[in-house]
Amino acid sequence: MKRHLNLLYLALLALPAAAQKIEQTLDYKLKPTQKAPRYYSIMEKKGDRWHRELYYLPERSQAMQGDFLDAEATLPDGEHLWYGSNRLLERVEHYAAGKEQGVFLRYNIKGELIDSANFAGGWRMGLGLRWNDDGYLTDSSWFDGSGNGRVVRRYPSGMLSATGRYVRDTARDGRWLFYHDNGQLQAEVDFTDNKPTACRNFTPGGAPGDPALCIEREAAFPGGHSGWAQYLMRQLRAPNDARPGLYTVRCRFVVNKDGTLSDFDIVTSQGPLFDNEVLRLMKASPKWVPAVQFGRYVKAYLTQPVSFMISE
Repeated sequence: MKRHLNLLYLALLALPAAAQKIEQTLDYKLKPTQKAPRYYSIMEKKGDRWHRELYYLPERSQAMQGDFLDAEATLPDGEHLWYGSNRLLERVEHYAAGKEQGVFLRYNIKGELIDSANFAGGWRMGLGLRWNDDGYLTDSSWFDGSGNGRVVRRYPSGMLSATGRYVRDTARDGRWLFYHDNGQLQAEVDFTDNKPTACRNFTPGGAPGDPALCIEREAAFPGGHSGWAQYLMRQLRAPNDARPGLYTVRCRFVVNKDGTLSDFDIVTSQGPLFDNEVLRLMKASPKWVPAVQFGRYVKAYLTQPVSFMISE
């Protein structure tokens, strides 16, 4: 009888330990799902923190590791490391009790550093630097830790591209100056709460420009959403061996100044059958309408979802 009681006692002791580990599958927004999950999550209690490890599905490679103060993963704390589906380091982040605190780093798909920033209490603080994929410094910024900052942007040649002021870390405010790559002033734009309220633009030779070009426009597929839908209907091919269900692949890419596409990267995978078809589709795409910024074409960095509905 005593042996049975001891076994029962040991079993009861094991229950709290088992309850300290949470395993679940998540979608690409990190929400629990059982249908076509993107991540497999393991949350384990370690001292006063919950340690999370995320793994990509179906690749099974590590996507993230870091600590939280709660089991719901809403209060990140300490260092968080994010990896791309190519297994290379993608982001380094630091938090304190749910707020950004310390150094944040971002890397391109080749594993090269392209962005650095510092935070204090959730606000940008001090020096920030950004490089393009060729390794040239393109942005430098300085923030005061209360949401106010200034930024200087440059072309790869080193010539000044733009300069201006931010409030609340991300909202453009006051007068921004944009420059042509020959050094001539391109536009003077006044912002209030990130919205342009006045604009004057100029040609590369310094003459007054067309007021109709004083706009910002995102890159887009020719014909907009309806044009993209028609392109998918004509070109998208469902893999023959796929099981029934809904599958969504998200592809990150660059729309260059001439409308061509480059730098493709699958950020939400559904396996090689679907990923390769999306890459084929994107690489075969006609030229997009490039992004416009106050009279000049600029590179745009976009992420496009492509969904497959496989029926029985």
